[in-house]
Amino acid sequence: MLSFIKVRTSVSLVLGLIIYSEAGLLFDENKGSTSQQRGVTVLVAHEIAHQWFGNLVSPTWWGELWLKEGFADYMETVAADFIEPSWKQDDLFVIEKMFPFMEADSLPTSRPISIDFTSSNDIFLMFDTITYSKGAAFIRMMNMFLGRETFQHGIRNYLKAFSYDSATQEDLWQHLTKASNNAIDVERIMNGWTRQAGYPVIDINRIYTQDSQDLHQQTANNVLITQQPFSLFPSTATQKTWWIPFKYFDQKSFNLSNESPVIWLNNTSTYLSITTSDSNWILANPYYLSIYRVKYDQENFLRILNQLQTNHTHIPNINRGALIDDTFALSRAFLTNVTDAYRLISYLENERDFVPWTAALSVMDQQELLLGDHEIVPEVQRYFLRLIMPLYNSMGWVPINQSTDWRLAFLQPKILKSVCYYGYRECIDTAKTMYRQWYSNPVQNPIPSSLRSIVYCIVAREGSYEEFRFLWNHLEHEAEPLETINLLRGLACTRDRSQIIWLLNQHLSNNSVIREQYSVRSIPNIAGLRDSNQITWIWIQENWEQLFSKWGKTGSGLSRIIQSVTSRFVTVRQLNEFKAFADSIVDKGSVYRQFQLSLDNINASVIWNRENIAAISSFLRSTNGSSAVNRCLPSTIIPLRYDVYVKLHLNMTEDTDRSVPGGQLSIHINITCATDRIFLRKRSIIIREPIEVIGEIVMNETTYDRDNDFHILIFSRILSANTQIILKLNFLGQLNNDMHEFNISSTVIP
Repeated sequence: MLSFIKVRTSVSLVLGLIIYSEAGLLFDENKGSTSQQRGVTVLVAHEIAHQWFGNLVSPTWWGELWLKEGFADYMETVAADFIEPSWKQDDLFVIEKMFPFMEADSLPTSRPISIDFTSSNDIFLMFDTITYSKGAAFIRMMNMFLGRETFQHGIRNYLKAFSYDSATQEDLWQHLTKASNNAIDVERIMNGWTRQAGYPVIDINRIYTQDSQDLHQQTANNVLITQQPFSLFPSTATQKTWWIPFKYFDQKSFNLSNESPVIWLNNTSTYLSITTSDSNWILANPYYLSIYRVKYDQENFLRILNQLQTNHTHIPNINRGALIDDTFALSRAFLTNVTDAYRLISYLENERDFVPWTAALSVMDQQELLLGDHEIVPEVQRYFLRLIMPLYNSMGWVPINQSTDWRLAFLQPKILKSVCYYGYRECIDTAKTMYRQWYSNPVQNPIPSSLRSIVYCIVAREGSYEEFRFLWNHLEHEAEPLETINLLRGLACTRDRSQIIWLLNQHLSNNSVIREQYSVRSIPNIAGLRDSNQITWIWIQENWEQLFSKWGKTGSGLSRIIQSVTSRFVTVRQLNEFKAFADSIVDKGSVYRQFQLSLDNINASVIWNRENIAAISSFLRSTNGSSAVNRCLPSTIIPLRYDVYVKLHLNMTEDTDRSVPGGQLSIHINITCATDRIFLRKRSIIIREPIEVIGEIVMNETTYDRDNDFHILIFSRILSANTQIILKLNFLGQLNNDMHEFNISSTVIP
């Protein structure tokens, strides 16, 4: 194994030789974080696994690349689990590999894992999460339904039979079937999984006892199980079925679920007889045996909610994580109410385990993306913050010793990042204090390595040019690859428009200190953040030719950039902008499929956003006990001064109790967070167009949100942080007695 400073990818290999980038191989125990140590471990294990899967036995053709990459992705889990059992890699496998690919695999433009093609561009498209993570999930599933000994026996024979040769998936099926003594027809089961895109959702409907006196009796009851393809566009779902290895358990039988036989489901609907009492819950897919989502009937779902609230530890941690991920995914596909998902995670105030919290933080991030710039976002963030705070308070900023509790040490940076992002002042101030200690003695960095990227991000976001320049100066002289990644993640968080553009340009400049292997990570980091998303989108369009020449013809670097920047597109305007840009590009190279996937994702987000905002608002009202959601103006702008000229026409008669004010208003505004719109709160007045804007900006359109009394001004470009403008407008309205915060009175002067 060799490590080189300048390589375009993280790793390259041939039989007997593996070449890594610095960050892929080198780890300093005194400087590196817990997650970085694990990252290096699994990458090294992945590439060593290729000496067997890929080099010793190669796929016959690129269309079955998963036989190489899927196996390496799974074997990295097995190897890392052997090296460090405390990491519990199988738990991490579910939340880090299975949940993410299932989101990508739920779109109409998803593809089967085994495909036929002729274009060279298709080869590069195969190096995606479907090939790697879904392929690994298939192998894990076969290992679980065949049994470890049978699976290993079949794999050993497969490798021996095709050493220094190539093989197909049918060759693998034959050796695994033979290892089971022909008891399980692996080809019949697995062809449906590899030749079809997507995966199923199963609907579990229990048929409850009519007589309430029998609720606690252990009598046989029926369960109707149906399967259908899971899709974020349910209307486009096709009639497909899979051979599903099904297991279920209840509170009393979980410890026996490993020994219970697999029930094979292949029909669209199946009746099962169970002995669980009506008063108890059932859960499917113990240990996440197979690749499917589960929807429960409402009665069973309420029993699960009650169990989570009373004693969540009676449900295994993997299944708690699966409940969170599945329920939010089902709400995205309109198979359950989004309020069910929000209600389910309310138990998290008592949760301390790594697996469900990692799943929860992921869906919280996803909700923030889906909600876009809607005014409800601050309320949603406050709800999420309330759930996180008990864990944050017990965890704090003192680095957790990974030798005593590795999983909690791995979780700590994720929790701190979320709490600070949601604006908790004590969290932000602690990060600033850590930074000032480093700033006072730049030679010695006292910030714990696992927390550095968080601290750097906060000071870049909350600070000025001085903090940004301090971080950049350290980047220019940094030789340690993992610290370079920390600094780039921190710099990406700046809110200043000029700094964002300057940083983006550094990725394309000649002789830049940002090496190419870091650029394909750093640009997506910038693109995915709220404050820099729209700025990066404009920059991508303006620099498309240069970006395409670097990463658009081979590899997946440009696809990552497109995926990240479009992750925040949730409006019809953004959809139309992206579609127009995509249509204007004739040669999309290896990125053409990402354009299709992004269009699907944006379409799904637009529909979800339109259909779910009201339900979330209603849930938040019921949660905080208020009569209405807080309708405070977004904090992206701060009014500095109002200049008001009012001409008041009094009309106080017995029949009429109204006054008609009119006049001019000038609002001096400071932009605190990059935005392309300004919200004005108005009530019972008419704003007369046109509105004059003093500053180097053009207003595209104005809209009115009647539910919240918002007059919204949308500009032609992003206004960067610290920009100051003046709005001048004419108004005409009325004052009346039913208006809050206003009083009408009159005085008769003799």
